[in-house]
Amino acid sequence: MAALPYQSFAKYTLTDNQPTLFSDSDSGKTSDRHVNGHLSSFNISYPKLLNTQFAELDGFLTDASTYKSFTITLPDREPLGVATGTPLVNGALAKGVSSIVTDGWTISQTGIMKANDLILFAGHTHVYTVVSDANSDGSGNATLSIEPPLKQAIANNEAITVTSVPFTLRCTKPHQSMVTPPYIYDFNFNAVEVA
Repeated sequence: MAALPYQSFAKYTLTDNQPTLFSDSDSGKTSDRHVNGHLSSFNISYPKLLNTQFAELDGFLTDASTYKSFTITLPDREPLGVATGTPLVNGALAKGVSSIVTDGWTISQTGIMKANDLILFAGHTHVYTVVSDANSDGSGNATLSIEPPLKQAIANNEAITVTSVPFTLRCTKPHQSMVTPPYIYDFNFNAVEVA
């Protein structure tokens, strides 16, 4: 899968789209529950681009706008946790699980992963967010709480990417550009995570 060229964004907006149902009872209590269908959406803007930079992006996204998927890595989303070792899933897990037992971490690390760190399971396209700090034990095991719950089953010993986590996206509508002479381009586009 191709990576988006020129990933030096001026800014991006990442929106978590998690459908949630709310209901109110006669007693005044409110309950909520998440339903399947979580996807992240992005609005990505670039700094002023020169003609050559614009041409490369425009050509790539014109082809990608036919709903071909591509990857991006967010520049400021490296892990807050220690995130060392070679983490693997410890035991097969079913779709819908949100507590992930893992092994292969550097042993006895406080904060091996921190809340808001991103992870990606090998062979999957959906990125998950760690929702609470996790520590590794003396054997290198750690349990990660993630959101959303798993969108598909995971096999035992599946590798986990914890640094430079790539999002797999597709464009959702035509990209926009504005030209200011002498050929300096303002450029932005919208994309959604591929399920």
